[in-house]
Amino acid sequence: MRQWCADRYERYPVTPEAMNSYHEQYIDGLRSHALTMVDGNEVLGYVTLRTPADDWMEKRLGFVIVDDSKRGSGLGKALVRMAVKYAFETLGATKVSLGVFENNPSAIRCYESVGFRRVTASMTESYFCMGETWNCIEMELNATSNHIGDNDETCIRDHLDGKALNVAKSGGTRSVVYWLCATIAVMFILPFAVARLASEDSGMALCMILFLAVNPVYSIILGAACGKDVRRMWNLPLVSSVAFLAGTWLFFDIKEPWFLIYAAVYLALGWGAMFIGKCRRKSFIR
Repeated sequence: MRQWCADRYERYPVTPEAMNSYHEQYIDGLRSHALTMVDGNEVLGYVTLRTPADDWMEKRLGFVIVDDSKRGSGLGKALVRMAVKYAFETLGATKVSLGVFENNPSAIRCYESVGFRRVTASMTESYFCMGETWNCIEMELNATSNHIGDNDETCIRDHLDGKALNVAKSGGTRSVVYWLCATIAVMFILPFAVARLASEDSGMALCMILFLAVNPVYSIILGAACGKDVRRMWNLPLVSSVAFLAGTWLFFDIKEPWFLIYAAVYLALGWGAMFIGKCRRKSFIR
């Protein structure tokens, strides 16, 4: 425990009250973030990311810990990978750094397996712990590294609002599949249902509701969701517009040119919501 926290607490064993007090004092959600690794409702680990005073593009990894009963199962590596992925893809960092005690070989191996490399620091960071001087090894990982992929089905949640902020690769893939299925249902299957199942009297009214209300709202919702993972989901608004065109031109007897304008509007709404969502996330962090 004292190795994990660099002897920052006054009394040991550390109480929940002392940890909560430290959290409230130093975690603000802007320059510092506390993240929890969860699997469903089960808490598996904890890590922090903070911004050094002189560089917004660097994030400092710290307080990495996993459930003691699950040590040896690779959770530490998964936690570090997801925290690094969050730092690069959500916080916009170009470098993640950390300091690890040289007498903690298991942690050093964990960080090296993720891609961190030892660097020479201008001054060795040291702490006086348990009557001894413990020196730190400085390590860094750059955004251009190829070591950031992850396949775990866990996610990281922010302590400030409890919302999931970053999902590992397999979870991200499921999200893309989910939105793809929803897009096909709204933009392709609904026009089929209106064209084939609605009566002639109600068909026009249903079309107006679909074209002027349902589809625009869905395009905005889809775009906002894509703004959380632009790199993987940027093309879904385009897929949505193409699905709308395919559905209307296949299932309606008339090839109305206005369908092209509708599709263009839906695309603009989707990409606009995606861009706004991404910018709002970045401005909130800064």
